[in-house]
Parts: sequence; structure tokens; C-alpha cells
Amino acid sequence: MSTQNQIAKQKALIVENLKKIPVKTIAYTKVGVTRSTFYRWQSEDKEFEQLCLLAEKEGIENMNDMTEAQLLQMTKDRHWGSVRFWLVHNHPRFMSKERIEMQHKKEERKALTEQQKALLKETLKLFK
Repeated sequence: MSTQNQIAKQKALIVENLKKIPVKTIAYTKVGVTRSTFYRWQSEDKEFEQLCLLAEKEGIENMNDMTEAQLLQMTKDRHWGSVRFWLVHNHPRFMSKERIEMQHKKEERKALTEQQKALLKETLKLFK
């Protein structure tokens, strides 16, 4: 097998590893590639760099799904820490005031009406 084919195969394996476990060190070490080689490949091959970023993102989403499933199972099993975590992050009665305010501010971020835009323009003119 030529060196180019071997490198292509290693790069593909790194991308697949990142989809499973989104940790670069684990991904390239499993393939037998050094840190410096991995980062050199990324700097020289922008397509490989993009594939790694997408794979890492996919891996993070997969881990998030798995972790959420485990959290829900632990909540069903009456694990107090899990119950508390879920409620603090998902139920308004258990959220901090700051978190509730952040959610309200997020919901309030809507497009301005034409009247609001005109008023804003007039206000800004006063400050010039």
C-alpha cells in the first residue's frame, strides 16, 4: 500500500473515531498517529480539518444524547442528584431567578416592528 493510501486510510479512521468519541487525542492515538502529525495534516489539508470538525460535532451530539438518556434513567431510579439537575434546568419552579430572566430575555428577542425601528432611528439621531 502506498504512503498516500495509508495516510488517507488513517485520516478516515480518525474521522470515524471522532464520531464515536469526540476527543482528538483518543481519535488519533487509536490510529497510531502523533499529535504533531494530526495537527500538521489539519493545517495542510483543509478538507480533513473540516471533516474532523463535523465528526467532532456529531460525536458531541451523540454523547449528549447518550448522557441525557442516562440522566433520565438515573432520575427514574430516584437518584437525587439527577432529579435535582433535571428540575433546576427544566422546571421554572426550581430554576434560579437569573436563569428564568435569561429565558425571558431570549424569548423577548424578536424582530422590531417598523414603528419601533423608526423610533430607534430618531433616538439615535439625538445622540449624534
